[in-house]
Amino acid sequence: MPHINPNHGQNAINSMGTLLPQYIHGLYYYDYIGNISTSHAAREDEYVNFHLEPRFPIFGQWKTDWNQGYNMPTKFHLFQSSKNRNEHTLEVDFMHAFDKSLTEDYAVRVILPEGAKNIKVELPSNVNPDSIEMSKFFGTLDYFGRPEILIKKANVVHDLNDVTLKVHYTFNNGVDIFLEPVCMFALLFATYLVVIIYSRITLDLKNKKIPEKAKMN
Repeated sequence: MPHINPNHGQNAINSMGTLLPQYIHGLYYYDYIGNISTSHAAREDEYVNFHLEPRFPIFGQWKTDWNQGYNMPTKFHLFQSSKNRNEHTLEVDFMHAFDKSLTEDYAVRVILPEGAKNIKVELPSNVNPDSIEMSKFFGTLDYFGRPEILIKKANVVHDLNDVTLKVHYTFNNGVDIFLEPVCMFALLFATYLVVIIYSRITLDLKNKKIPEKAKMN
């Protein structure tokens, strides 16, 4: 049952709903205060029916922020070329489906694994993004940065932009996957090497000072 009286704020947004893939797991929804318990999700045979309610009705020019996410198995969205095992294609929905609402400033951010190269973004011809930016994202144990794609588009409507976003890239599974462990091992080895050299220099300085004091005596 909704916690907001449907007879109050009839010209405001009291709730939103969307259909998510049936195979998702680990769904969460929270804001700066904490978890929002008024949201609920029901797993159906073909989809997950996700319904969320803000903490207060949203009138015109009002704003609210929240974080929402979930995990998905890569086998449904990440594909490997049969001709070249290093070529990968990521396929995800370009547009969200929150009650088919208008989004004035829409942005899609895609972060690829560290070592990904030859990146190409593919969208249908009827979707023309305002800009596609490439940058680096640095997370935990990222030494050279992960390729980050930022796609921006203004005034996006679900019915006109309900398409599949494809990102093609190359990733050497036999080499690039060991990049972070190798860099971490090299960093630890360099740290221990610096400590050993510093300790030996300190001992040598102390040993040289002892004979000088002995001569003075």
